[in-house]
Formats: sequence, structure tokens, C-alpha cells
Amino acid sequence: MADVSKRSDISGNVGQFTYFNVDQDGVRAETDLLGHGHLFASQHDSCAVLSNRLHLHTLVLKALGFKLELNDKAALSLLFTPEPFFSQQYTGHEMLTQGVSVVPVNKRVTLNNGVLALQPKAALEYAITAAPDDYEYLVDVGVQELLDNTNAVLDSSAFGEIIVDLSGGKDSRMVFGSVLNFPKWQQRIGLNTVDISSNQDLPIACGIANHFGGNFHRGSFLPQTPISFDENMQIWRSYFHGLYHRIGAAAWTYDGRNRDSISLSGGSGEILRTAWSTPLRHHVMAGDDASSFATRFVSKVGAQGPFERAHQQLVAEHLASTLSQLPGATLSDKLESHYLFFRNRSHFGLRGFALHHERATWFPLMSASLLKAAHSIPFSDRASGRLIRDIMQKLHPDLMRMPFDGKGFEGSNDQPIELDTNRTAWEDAMSEKAKRLNASRIGHKPTLVWSSLNDDVRKAAIQAHEEALSISSSYRDFMPSNLVDVLNGRFAENPKKSLEVASALFAVRDSIS
Repeated sequence: MADVSKRSDISGNVGQFTYFNVDQDGVRAETDLLGHGHLFASQHDSCAVLSNRLHLHTLVLKALGFKLELNDKAALSLLFTPEPFFSQQYTGHEMLTQGVSVVPVNKRVTLNNGVLALQPKAALEYAITAAPDDYEYLVDVGVQELLDNTNAVLDSSAFGEIIVDLSGGKDSRMVFGSVLNFPKWQQRIGLNTVDISSNQDLPIACGIANHFGGNFHRGSFLPQTPISFDENMQIWRSYFHGLYHRIGAAAWTYDGRNRDSISLSGGSGEILRTAWSTPLRHHVMAGDDASSFATRFVSKVGAQGPFERAHQQLVAEHLASTLSQLPGATLSDKLESHYLFFRNRSHFGLRGFALHHERATWFPLMSASLLKAAHSIPFSDRASGRLIRDIMQKLHPDLMRMPFDGKGFEGSNDQPIELDTNRTAWEDAMSEKAKRLNASRIGHKPTLVWSSLNDDVRKAAIQAHEEALSISSSYRDFMPSNLVDVLNGRFAENPKKSLEVASALFAVRDSIS
């Protein structure tokens, strides 16, 4: 992999980074191609602030003497419903702290003499501009970019342990297909598959591994240390700071020491087909524009929450404004842009958390040419998975003849391959992995009590809520007076989903002073 310290410009590259170039002409900053890295900006009368971490940004503002006020639109959009579109990540460029914004994924920013200015980020603008006549060429170039991304890891001496996620899904199979193009890959990687009772990931993955002679990852002897509940929450609240809300707690951590290991995953594969259009299709009606869709969608999902209709109208106006400014000729196009601009960045970006507790993650599907190819075919073709099929056909045609988990995507009916789904090799690897994990924890006792995690989070969220009430008058104005009762009821009914609400309350509290 390239040594970025020896390069003067890495703009437009794939990866997970925020890039600052500081010289006598000022500051120029942008993120990687897909904005997995983040860049935050705020303009003030006396200065401007740019940062790659939102928590850092608020700390700097406080140090400069600014009071942190709550952005009501951002807070209401996050809190008014448990619907994942709103509750799991930020849904607009304005952050919870008034005046602070995330720089859009298709923009770069300059800072000169205390003044911020946004400019187009050429690499992404290219990738989301259709070129229908060039589709076949773009697929060819994009598949080579995918192979280059995979080879960057396989050919690197930095990683002794390479893990490739494999399931019954499409995205991990494209990444696995790229691996198949390299000789002796079996000696270089271990496969990672999770047994989920509600789907067919494990039998399909075992069948694919048996067919191609792959080996499952057997774990590591690298020492781990226990991590407490308080440490978990401090890391979560500082690192994500309102950007993502599917709380992940860990009882054990590598503390960032596992730098010899890396995972290859199928992240950002969703943007090569359609992501939001399918789950939101029941909310979209013929003739909808951003405003009519937002009003209906917010009204329906807002019924799940305790907020007043006037507050829902503010959320609807905020969503309509956000959608109207995103690229796309149709509402469906704009919904897919919304996924690219927000959900894709928070769900697959922000990987420093996983790096700290587990290992680095690399997404080979990050390709400007493949993204451009997705934008160069009719929307119905994109939704049906045409590009996914074309990619797999070029990587290894047999992958299309093997079954996929779930509905909505069919492989090739041309001589389907019957898989040997024997899971003995996977079970043996899991047994060895458990032994190595136990060995890596000798001499330590866990400090996180899983049985009390949900209740501990609930109590901490109530405390955050009460602190926010004492600080922010606008928060007091719009928050329902029975919020604590609602939160207690949700935790009793669905603790896992309620963790997202708790994370949102942490974020609001941490965004004000």
C-alpha cells in the first residue's frame, strides 16, 4: 500500500481518511472518495474551524469561548421516531451543535484568511455523473479497480493476518470473487462467517469455502484486555458523537494493538445497486416530490414517537430541504443519493472504533468506475442488480451459479452448482478460535457485565436527558414531558432498539454546553 506521507495530494483516492493540505495559500481539505472519513466545518465572525472529529470540533469551540447551542432541526430529526432512516445516523449536513456542519461528500473545502469556501470534489462528481454509452467500459475498469484494491492488501507486507468476510450475500461474494483472481490466496487469507439462525449465511458460505478450498479464520493469540462499561461509553460518545447510534459494546479490546490484522469486507456494495428505495418503496407515491414524500413519510413514522405534530412538520421540512439539494433527477435518485451522502458514510465509515477494539477494515468495492457504472444504467436495472451480476460474471462466473441468501436477487439458472454445505471445517476453526481467545485473556477478568448492560445504558441515558434539560431551553421546549416513562417502556419492550435512543440522548447532551 502507498506511503501517503510521501504524496503531496491524495484527493479522490479510495480509503478512509480526511486530508488536510496546509501551505502559504491557506488550507485545503477533503475526504476520501466516498467520505468514509469525515470533515466538519463552522464559520464564525472572528474565525473558522475545520476538523476531522466532531468531538474535537466542539472542544475547540468551547476553548475559543463559544457556547454550544442545540440545533433543533437536527435533534428532532434524530429523536422523533425509532424508524432507522432517522434514528441510526445523521440525516442532514447540519450537526447537533448549532453552526457546525459535516462537509458534503461531493465537496472539498478551503480556508483562507478565516473564511471557509466549498468547492466540488471532482472525483465524486465524476463517479455520480451518468455515462450510458460507456457502461461496459466502466465495468471493465471498475473490476480492475476492485482487483487493485484487493491486491493492495494481499501484496502488502504490513499485514500478516488477512480476513475475508463471506456470507450468503452479494457484496461479500464480490469481494471473495476478487480474491479468487490471485494465486495461492488460500495461504494468505482466512474466511470469516457468522452463524445467524434467521438466514442461510453459514451453509452457503461453508459450501463456497468447500468448493474453492478456502480456510476459515482460526483466531489470534494477541493479548486482549478487559474494558468496563464506563470506558465503553466514553469511547462511544467521543468517537461517534452523534454520527451513528447502533451502540456496540465490547468486553475485551486490543486497544488498537492489532495492527498486523485486517478484514476485507463488502461495505459500500449497496451504492452499486439501490439501498433506500426498496425499504422506503411503500412510502413513495407516483408524482411525489421531495416535499410531499417527506410530509407523508414523517407523518407515518412519527406516529411511533411521542412528539407533537408541529415538531414533525419541522422534521419534514428539514428532510425535504435536504433531499431537494441532493443530486438526482427523480425522487428515487435523490433517496439513493441520501444513502450515499449519509448512511453509507456513517455505517461503513468511522472505522476507528473497530480498529481500536478489533482490527482495520478495508472495503475493496470502493471504486469510482463501478459507482459511475451504477449511475449509467436505468434505475430499474440498477435496482434489479444488473451491475452486481456483471461484476461477478467477470470476476468468476461460477459465483453466479451458487445460491444466494434471501429474496430479491437471483443468480444464474445456467447449470446451478450444488454446494457441499458440510460445516465441519468451520466448526473446527471456531473451536480453535475460542481456545486462542481464552489464551489471549489469561490473567484478566472481564469488567463489563453483559446482563446489566441495557439497564446501565438506560440509566446513563436518563442522566444525559436530565442534564440536557438543565442546559438547553430549546430542548426543554420540544422534549415530551413523559420522555423518561417512554424510554423506560421502550427498554422493557425492545432493549436492543432502545440502545439507539440512548445513544441519541448521549449525543444531544454532548453537543451543548
